Amino acid sequence: MRYTLMHKNIPVMDLLIDDVGQITEITKIHDERHVPIGVNFDKTKVNHLDMVNWWKSRGIPANRDELIYFFENHLSISPEILQKISYGLSLTDQYWINPELFNFKWEKINFFENPFSADVGDILFEKKEISMNDADFKSPDTSLNGYLQKRWFIKNDKRVLIKAGSKPYLQEPFNEVICSTILKNMNINHVSYSLNIINDNPYCSCETFITTETEFIPAAHILNCLKKNEKHSRYEHFIKCCEHLGISGFVTDLDKMITFDFIVVNEDRHFGNFGFVRDANSLEWISFCPIFDNGCSFWYNTPSNKIGIYAESKGFEFNHSKKIQLVNSFDWFDLDSIKDMEDIILDVLSVSDIIAEKRSMRIAEKIKARHFILQHLIEK
Repeated sequence: MRYTLMHKNIPVMDLLIDDVGQITEITKIHDERHVPIGVNFDKTKVNHLDMVNWWKSRGIPANRDELIYFFENHLSISPEILQKISYGLSLTDQYWINPELFNFKWEKINFFENPFSADVGDILFEKKEISMNDADFKSPDTSLNGYLQKRWFIKNDKRVLIKAGSKPYLQEPFNEVICSTILKNMNINHVSYSLNIINDNPYCSCETFITTETEFIPAAHILNCLKKNEKHSRYEHFIKCCEHLGISGFVTDLDKMITFDFIVVNEDRHFGNFGFVRDANSLEWISFCPIFDNGCSFWYNTPSNKIGIYAESKGFEFNHSKKIQLVNSFDWFDLDSIKDMEDIILDVLSVSDIIAEKRSMRIAEKIKARHFILQHLIEK
């Protein structure tokens, strides 16, 4: 079937998408300026693989825990088909696909201003049995990546994301709330999370930081706009790509993010959960995005007796000790801003008995030691 990739109401390119939700052909470019970041093209042809990867990055990943359940109970629906049914609409950017036969208007169908179905969230998040004939799959939940259970809902006309934790410790929702407080104390722009305990299970929630006028461009898309020189590190390549796109004044923001991730031992700062906010109309770069998605911190899935021994990293380096060396300056940083970390950790983890007290104490102890490690690095 023929679709047009749209950026709000601007036609970008014509696509052919098959019955299983795969982009099979790109037939025409309408507006080169609005081609998604990271999708390379010349005047006559779009890189098909780039477009397929960009499209796939906006959908439900195959490693999402509840997908096995989903496929077993709804065999005729896949994440790719779900994404097509919802026209690729999301709550993180303003791209979508317009079926040739319908010619919709963005104002009438976008999820920022219009209601959406809860059925996808109910199936994926709460594992509710819903008849295929009765289900409405038009939802921003079809464009949610990441492996944790999550869903969108509307509260007081705000679009709110709720996320669960992972076994065995279910620690991620607590970590998001702890990190929100630490980021606030460090005076770093961030997404604020709240903690909810429902039926003895922890969840965290936050409002979207994107509006109808803006969009989030992840670092993964930015990294694909230039071919990487083998002599350059991932960090150097990212800087080059940003400069190529006309993005400036962000190095201190990177310094802050890397320093924060070192402090809280964030093991999952990949290229999909940081980047920039862009004006969706003018295409001007607005700012480095607020820090979000910090659940995989504080040795979230490490056995209690091994906390503090080792934690991996992602993104620019796979080792926190190497990654912190990328920081250009600590002039912005006040060590006193993290002096109460131990108390913050214990206060949040003690909200319920889900996290064992012995584990909480171990985490707080090792994070306090990390404060002194960072102080030594700064002095050095």
